[in-house]
Amino acid sequence: FDPNIRPSVLGDREKYSSSVEKWVTISSIVKVSDDDIKWLYPDETMDEVAHRWISQGVSCVVLTRGAHGLIGFTDHGMEEVDGAKITVIDTVGAGDTVGAIIVEGIIEHSVAGLHKAVIAAGITCSRAGAQPPYKHELTEAMENNAVY
Repeated sequence: FDPNIRPSVLGDREKYSSSVEKWVTISSIVKVSDDDIKWLYPDETMDEVAHRWISQGVSCVVLTRGAHGLIGFTDHGMEEVDGAKITVIDTVGAGDTVGAIIVEGIIEHSVAGLHKAVIAAGITCSRAGAQPPYKHELTEAMENNAVY
């Protein structure tokens, strides 16, 4: 579940957070940005929200932090991955790219897929528009530790 918060669409924080909480209760994995958490839950830290969701049955919470990378939380702990060092051209599509790679990564490798998600989002941000990488581009970037 990716709540993809848009306060300009639904500005009622209480109603929005109530809706998010309902979806969280039926979700196995939640990918959410630090900005989303800050807006939804101004009185809780990101860690507190992630741990609360884990305690309610979510298997994995992935917190995106823009240039600062990702943090993955499970009931076994957390994994922090630094952001890819890139020249940002456009951030549109970066979160969706992370979500796609997380799905692939969880299926194939559990939370070890977070590093790949950061690289993929970096490639997306190095281009204009929402243009996630092709598999061969991502493979090459991972093999070469490329910087975009």
